[in-house]
Amino acid sequence: MTTPSLPQHDDAQRQAARAAELAAAQTTYGWAHQHTYDRPGQTPLVLEPIAILAVDKDHPFPANQNPTFVQVVEIGTTLLALIGNIIVSLTNLRDVGAVALDEPTSNSTSESKGLLGKVRQLGKSVVHAGERVLDVAGDALELGADASKGLAALLAELGEHHKRGQALIEKARTSMALGDAGPKSSGFAEIAAELGQLVKDLLETLLKDAFEAVLGAAGLSGKATRIQAYADQFQTLVVPNVVSTTLSDACFARMRVAGPNPLLITKISAFPAAFPVDRERFRAISGQDPDAALASGRVYLVDYAALEGATPSSLPAGPKYLSAPFALFVLGEDRRTMAPLAIQCSQQPGHSNPIFYADDGESWELAKLHVQSADGNYHELISHLGLTHLLVEPFVVAAHRQLAVEHPLMLLLLPHFQGTLFINDAAINTLIAPGGVVDQLLGATIESDWKISATALGQLDFRAHMLPAELAARGVDDPAIFPNYPYRDDALLVWRAIEAWVRDYLGIYYNDDADVAGDTELQAWIADVSSPEGGTVQGIGEVLRFDTLVELVTMVIFTGSAQHASVNFPQLDIMSYTPAMPLATYAPPPTHVSAPLPSTTELNHLPPLQMALLQVIVGQLLGGIYFTRLGQYDRHQPNGWFSDPRVTEPLAAFQSNLDLVERTIGARNLERPVYSPLLPSRIPQSINI
Repeated sequence: MTTPSLPQHDDAQRQAARAAELAAAQTTYGWAHQHTYDRPGQTPLVLEPIAILAVDKDHPFPANQNPTFVQVVEIGTTLLALIGNIIVSLTNLRDVGAVALDEPTSNSTSESKGLLGKVRQLGKSVVHAGERVLDVAGDALELGADASKGLAALLAELGEHHKRGQALIEKARTSMALGDAGPKSSGFAEIAAELGQLVKDLLETLLKDAFEAVLGAAGLSGKATRIQAYADQFQTLVVPNVVSTTLSDACFARMRVAGPNPLLITKISAFPAAFPVDRERFRAISGQDPDAALASGRVYLVDYAALEGATPSSLPAGPKYLSAPFALFVLGEDRRTMAPLAIQCSQQPGHSNPIFYADDGESWELAKLHVQSADGNYHELISHLGLTHLLVEPFVVAAHRQLAVEHPLMLLLLPHFQGTLFINDAAINTLIAPGGVVDQLLGATIESDWKISATALGQLDFRAHMLPAELAARGVDDPAIFPNYPYRDDALLVWRAIEAWVRDYLGIYYNDDADVAGDTELQAWIADVSSPEGGTVQGIGEVLRFDTLVELVTMVIFTGSAQHASVNFPQLDIMSYTPAMPLATYAPPPTHVSAPLPSTTELNHLPPLQMALLQVIVGQLLGGIYFTRLGQYDRHQPNGWFSDPRVTEPLAAFQSNLDLVERTIGARNLERPVYSPLLPSRIPQSINI
């Protein structure tokens, strides 16, 4: 491996070679600022503005951005487990309106019970062993004359998906054994394409009318008649702990500081004009004087104004609703606990948009549900897609265009960019495509969804968004004033560990500020990321000092590792249980304080069961894959990543710091409700799922 060097320190021959290398890279890594979806019979949908890697017939996806062997196996085995859960769910048919497979009927043979056993065995095989699934599926379907044709066909289709998944993993193993497992290899390019197609085909199966018809026959679609039906969807998967606490006031408050989207809670010194909180109600509920509470920093607001004006969707199961609410929280006088106090489900106050208070009974519970739905949409469109996936991509593309492979910064960043272009390209072509998962699950139309993401990204000030500055801007940086904020406390530990590592590493190669200012490749990278014709990232400014470079690189690595982990992995243990965070509501928010409501009222607001099952699958898939680990650069590498012996000591210090962070968070979790997304052992190096 070539010794890392700054371009200004190379001789003329080496500088020319670097320039030629980058000129070639720029023919592969180009910019696109929109993505067009062809829609048969409709006007094409154009997503813009956006700054992503250009991929089209003239610019194929770069082979070296394909997933590795380990990544293929991790994604493949997770898919198999999800298929198994679906199969077991389908075979637990209800007696009403379904084929009763548990007991023979007058129209069935004694083989029916054998079919049930074999099909259930199929699901368990997928999850636990995965080796005999195809044989079991074949036997089951051959015996399935009494089963509905729809169920048999669907099981056959799922079995085929499983067969392809097993074959894909076996192909990856073969490539590995033959030494053809690198992302650049032609074999792995084919494997990566097959993996993407398998995910797409599985999701398409789940979105088919035939699938919904089978779910209906099994009593697994339409409005739930009891809340337990949502937990029942976790047949072979672990039921999230949030099932037992969903929408209690304590859980609702905790979501703001330790949930999937703990990024909005903001200290206020006055009630917003658009949210005219009744001071007497505040006093009666909290037991505090509102002016004193505001003045002492005990009042906090969550504002979902970014969702205002979104066009509600009706796809695919009837009209959906998406609120843009305010939610008010207050700390106790001892600052030890935070409680929700008031919610307004719209940005516009008035008779039809009243403020609901924590003593308003069932109307309050419905208002909380609509806040949770807004939080889920904000999370997916802004905190997750916009400000991690799409924010990091311009830095990845520009790095390949402007930093030579021997540049020390490129060597540092590559592990933190691994898989990002692949997963983003897959998401654009599958998850956020018209009619895709986002279009089906979220509350607004896909056009509105994209506008929300693009607006948030376009308005971002990169430096102001750095963790310490962002916390200060929200008034939540001081633990003495706002003590119980697990996201802040853990994120700052990780930020500081990354910052110390970046400073030590870059200090090996940059002697002073002049080296930073004179690094032509670095300056070209910054210019490309910031350019309106390039990455379009705003607020970076000039990078002419060493300290400024350290902050920038810390932010890039933190966003692609810890920040993504904090918003991605709660999709598994919180968001996959739909009542905890429904991604759309199916009845409008309350407009007045009601008398006691029927027990089915909440169920009417929650998504139908077929949408909830899709939310389970997506949450478990995206939140269940931990590929690579922060600080472990040699993980999945046949040789050490850094060849420069000067890196050994700083890297060991970084890893030691991460171990200390792990132990510190572990100790905190003994004294608080457990918050684990920012444990270094659970933070991947990059956005790769």
